[in-house]
Amino acid sequence: MNRFWGPVFDSSTPVLVCVGTVEPSHLDLNGFTAQMANNINAAQDSLIPIPQFRDWPAVSWADGVEMTRITEILSRHNKTILLRSSDTVTLADLRNGPVVMVGVLENSWSLRLVSKLRFHPRMDSVNQKMWIEDSQHPERKDWSYPWGVAYSESNDDYALVTRTRNPLSGQISVQIGGLGLHASQAAGEFITNPINMNSLSTTLRDPNRNVQIVLKVNVIKGEAGPPQVVADYYW
Repeated sequence: MNRFWGPVFDSSTPVLVCVGTVEPSHLDLNGFTAQMANNINAAQDSLIPIPQFRDWPAVSWADGVEMTRITEILSRHNKTILLRSSDTVTLADLRNGPVVMVGVLENSWSLRLVSKLRFHPRMDSVNQKMWIEDSQHPERKDWSYPWGVAYSESNDDYALVTRTRNPLSGQISVQIGGLGLHASQAAGEFITNPINMNSLSTTLRDPNRNVQIVLKVNVIKGEAGPPQVVADYYW
């Protein structure tokens, strides 16, 4: 656990937990897909997100589970936690200390940061498909998930876990999130379970080392199996 979380645990400042939110009125699949696809695919070229205060921000069940796991492990290590919606977080907030960003697709800060890394989410609104793209092999779309599938009807799902020294803030930043709800929960399970974390490289003891991990989750009749590492990248 200390290989991955050490730089966060050792920090003398509070940890900002930045949770992605959506507005319930935007969850209509007929209109939300195109909007989401534009946000995801244009993230590399976008400006720094400007906070937008929504009237009725909502957190998905999966992100709520992730958030609970993260805050529990931080509390066990006596960390002070600042829990904020991604729409209310500014660049100045990110510069104050370590940040854990919950959610990728619905978290504008997390999306902007991972969009420039080797593994990042992409979306095709025409074919109603999402995938985690490998910039070294962009022709492959193995790690894909259909948009709009009911939770109980999900098939294999994929998640992305990232730990980097944030180039915007200079602080340690952790991003976790899945394409679907099952993978989002599995990502939170993976990085808070010592057995899972034992598979990570010992080089992560260096707080300046970065890592990205792609996780696969087998889903059968709405039940998810344990997360499996299908790719990782250290630099």
